[in-house]
Amino acid sequence: MNDTNDNYRTDLFNILVSARLFIVCVTLSITLIALLFIILLPNFYTSSALLKVSYSENNQSSSGLTAYSGLASLAGISLPTAQEDKGMVAIETIKSRSFLEKLITFDNVLINIVAAKSYDFEKDQIIYDEALYDINTNKWVNGEPTYLEAYEYYEEFMSISQNKATGFISLSYEHVSPKFSYEFISLIIKEINLLMKEKDIKESSDSLTYLEGLLEDTNNRNIKLQLNQIIENQLRTKMLSNIRDDYLLMPIDPPFIPEEKSSPRRSILSIMSLILGFILSIFFVLLKEVFFKKKDFK
Repeated sequence: MNDTNDNYRTDLFNILVSARLFIVCVTLSITLIALLFIILLPNFYTSSALLKVSYSENNQSSSGLTAYSGLASLAGISLPTAQEDKGMVAIETIKSRSFLEKLITFDNVLINIVAAKSYDFEKDQIIYDEALYDINTNKWVNGEPTYLEAYEYYEEFMSISQNKATGFISLSYEHVSPKFSYEFISLIIKEINLLMKEKDIKESSDSLTYLEGLLEDTNNRNIKLQLNQIIENQLRTKMLSNIRDDYLLMPIDPPFIPEEKSSPRRSILSIMSLILGFILSIFFVLLKEVFFKKKDFK
């Protein structure tokens, strides 16, 4: 049995040695073809930011309102709780299609997300895919993409996650233009803060209007005390909304214009293509050997 295995290994080795020239030629051919594609790949640049969720004030103010949650719910008001994770709300909002629909209303955002092909550093401008967008007429070739079509590109190049231990949020965006990747990350942070601010201000204003009406209609001292406490919380929320620009997400490490490309990693791709070429060439040799053996047998 051992002699059979040894003979088999010897035969296999001899086959590969006799086909060494073929193996080298196929390996180099596949590698060179892969290198041509790798060289033509555009460079991508990633801008990122580390964000802190600014909601500690709301959690502190809400800790004393647990006793009034029943009354607030009767009034149709949702009080913040210590368990409420506004960071996750922000993350899911940023990842949503409706948020992208808002973002693409800004100048050049849609075209840069969908049609950007490469970046000319000498001219400091983005080069667009002519099959998608005609820069001379400033018109889409096959009609303007919908926000749902643009979402596929947004989802592919945007990354956001939260560190469960620290609560910090990491946000990044990859693009052929280092400037646009920076500008787009900055826009996302600005718009999510503005959106959450407007939402809380509206909810607080609606709540205050309703609560003040209830306060006027009741003569019960205990209920008035509870209502005043809830009104105070809503006023605090409204005040904080108006005085802070970084309402929900505060940059700890702000976005930046990247100087080095993040992808493609051409050296790694080149090594992988070399290995792939070598494996395929051996496979072709063995396949050829098996095929001709079968023909000889017939």
